[in-house]
Amino acid sequence: MFDGLYSNIGGKIKSWAKAIFVVEAIAAIIGGIAFMVECDGAGDIDGIIGLLLIILGPFVALVSTWVLYGFGELIEKTCEIEENTRGEKKKGKNSQQRSTTQPSTQESNPTRPNINQPPQHQNNPSQPPIQASSNPPIQTTSNFEIESYEFEKRKDLTEVTIPEGITNIGSSAFAECWNLRSISSPNSVNKIGTGAFRYCSKLTGVIIPEGVKSIERTVFMYCSSLKCVVVPRTVTIIAGNAFHMCGSLTDIYY
Repeated sequence: MFDGLYSNIGGKIKSWAKAIFVVEAIAAIIGGIAFMVECDGAGDIDGIIGLLLIILGPFVALVSTWVLYGFGELIEKTCEIEENTRGEKKKGKNSQQRSTTQPSTQESNPTRPNINQPPQHQNNPSQPPIQASSNPPIQTTSNFEIESYEFEKRKDLTEVTIPEGITNIGSSAFAECWNLRSISSPNSVNKIGTGAFRYCSKLTGVIIPEGVKSIERTVFMYCSSLKCVVVPRTVTIIAGNAFHMCGSLTDIYY
């Protein structure tokens, strides 16, 4: 019930600050005009008060809401830093697991594992391996999440199809995949993490799955070739900077 209320609270505080500023500024101007209408002539105290309200009212409103806006900005940045830190820790943990499950591969080839030969999760035999490439697409046989930073900076990815059953695309999962041109997601996906596709500069179009309820911060930030986005009616929240610097974006279908 309260998920939507507390989601992106920093951005909401900033929006409230803007709304309060507008209301206070308009109220000051209207009040100033009312005082000036009531004044009897030059030098009348009502006229002076009205003039001060018109001149100083918006400035006072700006100062009073600036603190609230700054507080919202602080919360937003703090949440972003915390999420990025959590993602880095998770990424380090995943790298450690891969190095222990495939010591011979890591010793002979210190670079990332071949995209068509993903690491086997020997610590959890029931967990299916992920296979990813531009052709064939990502494939799995059961419910699975694409973990945070899982395919970050994979320059060889051009087309990705998320298999049915995956429910979560983690934060920065496909971030900085410079050559990624298309992404297809099933309706089983109900969450797309922060910055999941940021800096995918060749991505041209996206259809958000029906199960997604919110578009998180910086999901498509700096997707400079993104032209069209289809947003389902299930989406009720679009967080700050979700489409920041998407200069080619012209069509959003809702």
